[in-house]
Amino acid sequence: SILGGIIFIGILLGLYYRRRLLKEKQYTVRLQELIFEREQAEAALGKIRQDIARDYHDELGNHLASITVLSSMAKKYFRDGKEETPKVLDKIADSSKQLHAITRDFLWSIEGKWHSLDELIIYLADKGNAFFEPLDIEFSLIKDETKDFHTKLPISVGRNVLLIFKEAMTNVGKYAQAKNVFLKVEVDGESWEIVLENDGLKVEILPKENSRGLANMKQRAKNIEANLLLNSNITRLTYTNSANLQS
Repeated sequence: SILGGIIFIGILLGLYYRRRLLKEKQYTVRLQELIFEREQAEAALGKIRQDIARDYHDELGNHLASITVLSSMAKKYFRDGKEETPKVLDKIADSSKQLHAITRDFLWSIEGKWHSLDELIIYLADKGNAFFEPLDIEFSLIKDETKDFHTKLPISVGRNVLLIFKEAMTNVGKYAQAKNVFLKVEVDGESWEIVLENDGLKVEILPKENSRGLANMKQRAKNIEANLLLNSNITRLTYTNSANLQS
């Protein structure tokens, strides 16, 4: 009958609109979730950048203070005709170079949200060459060119790995008495490993004045949930992308 047909159509329309409302509600809920996730990600990125800026501010302040003090010493020594003047000027030059390196590291660290493993390796290799060449230490990068090193890394990973190996290179330069240093990189699926190895002295315990640096290295590895092996001849860091790719 006509009435039965009208009722049937009404039921169909009711089901259609109910389903449509349900979909719209699900879409709204998902959109809210995505907005929340984005806000959380932006907040996390903001915190990372604040941490980077704080680290940079501390290092910058230390080196500027050192340059200021040394400049005052150089002026006094020059006025008094002391032979130590060239040595003080050399120290000022060294501090200025370190300040330039710190600024470069800072700019690299905050550039975008992601770095790739390949960019990180290239940056570490450049830093290694610049650091070890004046010390008459041969530096070499060893990696399998057939492997894919274009894996994306969160900014926090690039920053922490950079600082870990920057400290490791400094330790080799200060204590190892090495002739050769190797930066080795291995990739295995979602995991990768960076190793800084040297042929210098094999000592069980590094000097006490370096204990803070080692503690910082371990904490930075913990921050990104990486495994870190440290001894006098090897710094080995292993990281799995899937564990932290969303951070």
